[in-house]
Amino acid sequence: MPSQPPPDPEEFRERPPEGWRGVSTRQFWGMVIVGGVVCILCLSMVPVVLRPSRPAYRTEAVSNARQIGLALLEFDQEFGEFPSAGTLKEVAKLDPGIHSRGTSSSNDYFAQLIAFGIQSEKIFYCHHPAVNHGRRPDDIFTPLNEALKPGECSFSYFTGMNTSMKPDLPVACAPMVPGTDTVGRRPFKGNRAVVLRLDNSVGSLPVRSSDRKIEVGSGKTLLDSGPGTIWGTSLTPDLRHPER
Repeated sequence: MPSQPPPDPEEFRERPPEGWRGVSTRQFWGMVIVGGVVCILCLSMVPVVLRPSRPAYRTEAVSNARQIGLALLEFDQEFGEFPSAGTLKEVAKLDPGIHSRGTSSSNDYFAQLIAFGIQSEKIFYCHHPAVNHGRRPDDIFTPLNEALKPGECSFSYFTGMNTSMKPDLPVACAPMVPGTDTVGRRPFKGNRAVVLRLDNSVGSLPVRSSDRKIEVGSGKTLLDSGPGTIWGTSLTPDLRHPER
């Protein structure tokens, strides 16, 4: 019987799957490593993408301040002034739960707006560690003693105001350090504070680096009173801060 030629070794060589034909082992592991590096970089960027920037915090503060201003104007049309100790009795006719609140903090005064019918706590918030330590409003405001708990309100509030007064006077501001007339150590982007005025305009005013007070021009600050100030000689600012 004639001898048969030996089988071709190529017939017994294992071939790669169809999709990987032509890719060497070195190339394959190179692609795996590159893909892994890309995934790690993407995952490391997630917190940066999800975490709002400081300009976004200021934008949030400006937007919410305007909404507070609109609520205050509606309140003034009903009661003849913005929330004060004097409006508590009338507001209690709408929600007796207001009697559970005091008049010591901006939380208390803004709670009158909620009793009046504002159906959200979120407009009273802006992110800043000086006032809320990362806590956000939960929008639980019934009963009224659940509204605007410590950390859920970020704006300081000037009491005793109404729409018959000078339109450029401040009504609310942020981010103030509770119990002081200064802004937190990290103001909003650009070393700014947000101020709501009586005419519902919102300004982003500079914070003086020497003492962290809000400047209003001519060397005066937001809380200065007397000749040459925005308050003049007949008014004294009464600022109530949020509860932390």
